[in-house]
Amino acid sequence: MNTFCFKAFQAYGKPEHCSPISETFLSWLIGFFEGDGCITQWRGKGKRRIRISLDQKDPALLYSIRSTLGFGVVRSYQRDNETYWSYIVEDQKNIRRWVYLLNGNLVLKARKDQFSEMLQTLNCNNPIEEEIVLQKNHPLPSLNDGWLSGFFEAECGFDGNFTRDFQNQKYADGSPRYAIKLRFYVTQKLMDPTILRYIGELFELPKIRIYTLQTPRTPGPFFYYRLEVNTGAGHDSIIRYLQDFPIRGKKRHSFQRFVLLRRRQQTRGSRFETPRMAKRTARLINHFVHSREQKETLGSFSNDEL
Repeated sequence: MNTFCFKAFQAYGKPEHCSPISETFLSWLIGFFEGDGCITQWRGKGKRRIRISLDQKDPALLYSIRSTLGFGVVRSYQRDNETYWSYIVEDQKNIRRWVYLLNGNLVLKARKDQFSEMLQTLNCNNPIEEEIVLQKNHPLPSLNDGWLSGFFEAECGFDGNFTRDFQNQKYADGSPRYAIKLRFYVTQKLMDPTILRYIGELFELPKIRIYTLQTPRTPGPFFYYRLEVNTGAGHDSIIRYLQDFPIRGKKRHSFQRFVLLRRRQQTRGSRFETPRMAKRTARLINHFVHSREQKETLGSFSNDEL
């Protein structure tokens, strides 16, 4: 089996008081969970306990998930002097709801291993409940479901040189060059780059660039894998997909800026004739995104002005 199946969740996991939940949202949620989710087990009150959580700086996204699912709690916590938010499920009834959602629908091997261990604990903790059998399906995300959008929500970045007023190296005579330079990337925290290569193949990238990196906060030999897309054709493929299966959290504002700059490339080219034009475009872009973040509206600048 290579597709997602939500029959068990719709039958046994969805609370009765909830409206029907679309399969697009559920596949998005699984992708988001595989990127930013956490399964924790510990011993307390004489038995193994389980927690499923999603951590974000974006509380509105987590409250939206809770509202759609109809269960769970959202709490804030401090880390490195910053406020983070966590969607949490700890009670057995709602843990089982998540089990019906995830069982047979996980893509990443590490997540499947975590889930298998958690399911064993859940079944042992509830001998009077009907045992939930592990579904050994192997779904693969496609451009026709929301998994990639959810995974991108957790793991991707839309980058560009707009923060430097589009300065892009120099001409041969040493004079500054101003041009739009865009980059899309997906970073995988686990030690297996297989999913990144699959994503590159799914978007039909002619050259799949995957490299390792290490953050200063991570001591030892632990590396991250990153897929990077620098070509216009690759950016267009990703934009088309995310317009069909939108980013749901704050990252959508970065995506909108990315789309506007890509459109500018297509209509007027990447180069700027003067530093003044480059600075003006950067200012308009930043104002546009700030307006979206503050008002959740399109702001006051049309695409033609960019």
